[in-house]
Amino acid sequence: MHHMRKRYIGPMQFRNGLVVSVEESRAHHREYKSWSSAWTRCTSDIEPSISKNYRGRGIVVCDRWRVFANFLADMGPRPDGMTLDRIDNDGNYEPGNCRWATASQQIRNRRPRDRWTFRKRRSA
Repeated sequence: MHHMRKRYIGPMQFRNGLVVSVEESRAHHREYKSWSSAWTRCTSDIEPSISKNYRGRGIVVCDRWRVFANFLADMGPRPDGMTLDRIDNDGNYEPGNCRWATASQQIRNRRPRDRWTFRKRRSA
């Protein structure tokens, strides 16, 4: 007898409480990647420089965006050539502080670099 595997259609809840369905992640791959990357930047200990610049500064993703469908409803489809950007770089990933932005918009929206640290690394 041939057994067919049932395909799971409901939402999946990850260990950190994030909720997304397989269908959502496939149908909205670019938006899912942006959502997932924001969570990684704010919660990961893997890359010290990323942790220092996000979690280390107290930047978090809002509770509403634990559910991917809420993020998608608030942000809408990701336009071609744009990525997720925080308007206030000291603010959180949340409705009202995020937008889809071009690379040039993001470059103009960066925090100022610490020149002393940059020079020190460069001369080393």
